[in-house]
Amino acid sequence: MGSPRELPNFVNEDGCEPMGFWLLLILLAVTTFWRFPTLRRHCGIAEALMLSTLRWLALITFALLTLPLSFPVTRSVRTSPRIAVLLDASESVNRKAWQQAVQALLPIWHAHPKAVSLWLFGSDLRNLAPSHPLPQPVAAQSRLSDAVFRLTETVRPDWLILIADGQDTDPLPDERVLAALRRNGTKVVAVPLPANMPPNLSVSVFPSQVTLFAGEEATVTVTVKGQNLSGATDVPLRVWLGRRLISQIRLRVTPHRVVTQTIRLRPNASGWHRYRIEVGTLSGERWTDDNAVTVAVGQSPTKLRVLLFANQPTFEFKFVKQSFEREPNFEWVAMTTLPDGTRYQQGNPSLTPASLTRLQPFHVLVVLALTPADFGAAEVQAIQTFVQNGGGLLLTLSPVTVASQGWRLFWAAPLHATPLPSPAPLVPVPDDLLGKQLSALPSAPAVWALTSQAPTSVALRSRGEPVLLWRSVGLGKVAILGIDGTWHWVMDAARKGEPPIAHQTFWRKLIRFLAEPKLPSQSATETELRPYRRPPAEWTTPPNPDRLARWAKQTQGTVIKPEQLGAQIASMMAAKETLVTERRPLSHSPLPYLLLIAMLTVEWWLIRRKGLP
Repeated sequence: MGSPRELPNFVNEDGCEPMGFWLLLILLAVTTFWRFPTLRRHCGIAEALMLSTLRWLALITFALLTLPLSFPVTRSVRTSPRIAVLLDASESVNRKAWQQAVQALLPIWHAHPKAVSLWLFGSDLRNLAPSHPLPQPVAAQSRLSDAVFRLTETVRPDWLILIADGQDTDPLPDERVLAALRRNGTKVVAVPLPANMPPNLSVSVFPSQVTLFAGEEATVTVTVKGQNLSGATDVPLRVWLGRRLISQIRLRVTPHRVVTQTIRLRPNASGWHRYRIEVGTLSGERWTDDNAVTVAVGQSPTKLRVLLFANQPTFEFKFVKQSFEREPNFEWVAMTTLPDGTRYQQGNPSLTPASLTRLQPFHVLVVLALTPADFGAAEVQAIQTFVQNGGGLLLTLSPVTVASQGWRLFWAAPLHATPLPSPAPLVPVPDDLLGKQLSALPSAPAVWALTSQAPTSVALRSRGEPVLLWRSVGLGKVAILGIDGTWHWVMDAARKGEPPIAHQTFWRKLIRFLAEPKLPSQSATETELRPYRRPPAEWTTPPNPDRLARWAKQTQGTVIKPEQLGAQIASMMAAKETLVTERRPLSHSPLPYLLLIAMLTVEWWLIRRKGLP
């Protein structure tokens, strides 16, 4: 009798038992039952039961061998671990440390090419055969986490050796990378390498475009930031107008610190001017596109021209006119109505006589305490056209203005003015374009809270209520100031022996905001700015070696030095034993066959002993 694996299988190839075999089993079962009385007469009841039981057990064993039954078997399998080495091929890695790691890796890689696979990553992931020469690290990107994720999901190594500086120019979330490592049972051995990041200086300005009136100067804030600096260094900051060097200063740039410098630009002619602000180049700096920036400055051919109008010469009119007189960059005309109904005006001779129906020479019109009776139909139409064409209009309130709702001529949307308790504190709104330009102001004696149904911007508040509203109308701006009596600020300063700085600054900034310089169109050759290109991420993304150590810790790996690579891989090469559980068919086990033979043998011996046929 051969081994159990060589015994015939009583099952067809299509998995169905032959009908004849089952008929044979049934016939044997019937025969066993039929011969029981004969056995009882010759052997007695006990031996007859034993012989019948042995025959029944043999038949049951035969039947079990034909059924698709299986049983679990656990065995130990010795396997060699799969080791994948992921080598940084980006240009940010330190060449000396990289060569040291490669020298420790190559001998064992060449000795075990089937167990150890070498992969390079930079802009992409690729496998390297032992017969190919190892390229130098010159890749312009370092897609570390993407390479780890793809390698883990495709190769599924037992050990992943990461030889990298930790820089990742296109990072994936750590949770996604760690989930892939855990899912495939991969342990990380991190070999952090130092990085060589080129130094870089970048310069930025605010604002980058300025419009001025004649006599004004632009104040530009220059910000210089240094990256990857080994220490403090002095660099020149130059300002060019065309090919002419305007100014040059030296800045001291230190690591992890931003240097700011204020520069004043004052054009000497009207039109647009392009200033180039640049910093010097550091030794070893590879990206210089961000070392220079351009500022466009446009200057109007005239100074800021203001027309001040009031229906009668009040203290407010007097002191606002005085604040205009103190402004060297203002050209102004003050117009008021005398008791006899005639209009008196004074100001710059080049702008007089002025008229409310001819506002083209002016940039801003200020109307104090207006009432509907102050203007004729032609003047109202001229003022509305003035604003639509880009002029600025400021309306102030008084008790008469509130009673007559004089603003309705120039503020189309419904507006409500509610008096506030006196004195009323004034608080600029920092989020507003005008409000952030206003500084702290004294309290005012007469203030109205303004509520408009049209979309407006709020520049000033008192007790939480808006008191200075402005909105864009056409190309110009219209503002309503719910304050009467700013002249008290001048009197309070005079009692203290101080100049009226608060009053003058408030009116200067308010008028300057409403004015819009009428400048010539920008020439493409004068204002065309070179588009800013971002430096390669490989030169600016800081390395993060702690990330490698975190991956190693989360996967029960380790962190080693480059010189320990050979010993570490050699220890990994030892074969490991793995318990494998598999299911085998019952017909492949020798136990049923041995049991069957034993039962048939015992039955035969008992029958022969009794001399039965």
